[in-house]
Order: sequence, then C-alpha cells, then structure tokens
Amino acid sequence: METFLSRSLPFWNSLSRDERARLIDAARELPFRKGERLYEGGDCLGAIVVKQGALSAYLTGDDGREVTLYSISEGEFCAMTNACALSQITFDVTVEALSDGAIVLLPSYVFTPLVEQNVYVESFAYKAIAERFSEVVWAMQEILFRRMDARVAGWLFDRAVDTESVSATHEQIARDLGSAREVVTRVLNRFAASGFVRLSRGRIDLLDRARLKKAAYGG
Repeated sequence: METFLSRSLPFWNSLSRDERARLIDAARELPFRKGERLYEGGDCLGAIVVKQGALSAYLTGDDGREVTLYSISEGEFCAMTNACALSQITFDVTVEALSDGAIVLLPSYVFTPLVEQNVYVESFAYKAIAERFSEVVWAMQEILFRRMDARVAGWLFDRAVDTESVSATHEQIARDLGSAREVVTRVLNRFAASGFVRLSRGRIDLLDRARLKKAAYGG
C-alpha cells in the first residue's frame, strides 16, 4: 500500500512520518463490479484513487434523468466523494463503476484532518476539485449550447477511435449526454437512415466516419 500511495499522491513527500503512517494504516483497497454504485451524494466516504478500471460521476434530477459530469480513470484521484470535508461546496454526485476494477479509499476520518492541517494536502485537494468543476462546466456547456445531433455524433466518433463499432445502449448514451433516451434514439435512427451508422441491440457500427465527423465537428 505504501508504494501505491507514494506513487499516486503528489503530496506524499510533504507529509510527516506520522501522517504517512496514519494514511497507510487507514487506506483500504476495495474491488468493484461494473454497474456498482460506490458513492451517493452527501455521504462521508473519503477520497479515492482508482487503482484499476473506470468510474463515472453523475447527477440525478428530480425527474430521474441522469447527467454524466465526468469520468475517473485508472490512477486518478477524486475528492468529491469526501463531501464532509468540503463544507463550502454543496455538490451531490453519484459515482458508479463503468467496469470491474478497484479503488484505494482514503477514509474521511483520516483524510479530512489532513486537508485541515496540512497545507499541501489542502492545496492538492482543492486543485483536484477545481479540475473536476472545469469538467462539469464543459458538460453543462455541451448540454445547453450544442445541437443534439452533433453531440451524439461526437460521442460516437470519440469512442470509436480504434474500432468501427461502439458497444452501448441508447440509455447509456442519453445519460452521458444529459438527454432522454427517446431523443438519442431519434437521432440514431436519422443517422442510420442517412447511412452513417448501423444499429443493433447494444451495438452501433460506424459506416461512414467522415460524414459522422463532419456532423460532430463541422468542416
């Protein structure tokens, strides 16, 4: 655990011997399965580092619609799951596994005092939070100002860099784009009728990448 923490936490060398010992003793590796919810807003879980796999953070509206805000990949740190240490920020997210994997949890009872007492940990934590908010603002800009057909085309094109097909349901795409499944289905059906893609259950084949890219980004 010490080796993993020293490689994953930029503030490690700025911790005292006692602070390192407390962090090592408290840190826990927790496996997760695809689709599992690891965190729901308002809980005092602690900070996490993804050891393997990937996670998604999203908001759920009063109508049940889910909007993906950002993803957390292998080696990345997230402090948004330590809500009790962030009294200045009311931002309830849900974190769900996109794949099987594992996180290393830095429990709130040890991480919160570090944020409060060590200026290097505090600086790192708030910098990490600021970066997440930048991703949130970008997601909101996409939802508010970009046409849905362009967003769907961009979603497909970006996820099919090295392949000619994407494995995803219309529901998954809708959540990532902050839209309704019916809207995504209408756009995909138009793309299929135009020969951009071929649709099958849980899979979308890209037939004309050039036109799909133009629909996404213009030019």
